[in-house]
Amino acid sequence: AHDSLFGDRPFMSATQMTFSRSGASPSEERSWFSITLRDLCASFPRFVLCDTSDTDNPGSDYKTAVCMMLTDHNELLILDVWQEQTSLDAQVLNAFLMAEKWEAFLISPELVRMGVTLQERLRDIIATQALNTLGVTHTPLVEGFRPGTMPKTAKISAMKWRFEHGLIKMPLYHRHPGMRTPVWCALFEQIECFRNRGGDDTGLFKDDLVDTVSMHRFIISGLPTAQETKAPVPVKTLQELLAEGDHVAFQFAPRAAVHEALAAKQVEVHTKSPRNVEV
Repeated sequence: AHDSLFGDRPFMSATQMTFSRSGASPSEERSWFSITLRDLCASFPRFVLCDTSDTDNPGSDYKTAVCMMLTDHNELLILDVWQEQTSLDAQVLNAFLMAEKWEAFLISPELVRMGVTLQERLRDIIATQALNTLGVTHTPLVEGFRPGTMPKTAKISAMKWRFEHGLIKMPLYHRHPGMRTPVWCALFEQIECFRNRGGDDTGLFKDDLVDTVSMHRFIISGLPTAQETKAPVPVKTLQELLAEGDHVAFQFAPRAAVHEALAAKQVEVHTKSPRNVEV
């Protein structure tokens, strides 16, 4: 995201975000709602997906990191993107920096070839408590995912319904003069120029960013949701319940233990079954 708008800690920014949301049915009109970025980030967890490459020469694939968020309306928000033809150490650093910038709870690399090495490198830095050497303090969970044998074009094509129904959102102001960012423009171009030619042929010169975005499907089912937190029900002892005169049912309670607990109260015990005792 644009630091001049959000600052170094965008998850704490008071910047007002305005979104459009499609109606629940075709007859309902599109609605608009506003929320501060701080409140939005407080409601839904952020995660960072990473895709790496085997080499870092000028002709290799890009190493990427993309920070995203999933709302309770199943809207996928792309918050931050990074790509570079660089070393694995540089990708490790940028993944941790992005996780700290957005206070993401998870960094998830694609576990294909060098992706396994990336995961273990990230984990090793956390295990040896060496995050401070990178200039970060936030400690995310590192858990990669295996994409299976699904072709790249199939993964990207599966996002079509999100685009058609407004369930994927990006900061389009990065297209505006004076705010254009090369990495964001690269993502927009990959989305617009994608062609499903079958297999891994996307019709793009480089498709690393849009491919990384499409990988969200492998982890969103396990994301924590923003559900209302309910206060825990206080637990009372048997003696407290009996002192209050409550009617207590014991399911599968040992009969001897029940009689021992009730001895001081001199309460009559009626046995309904050998393993079901009701007071």
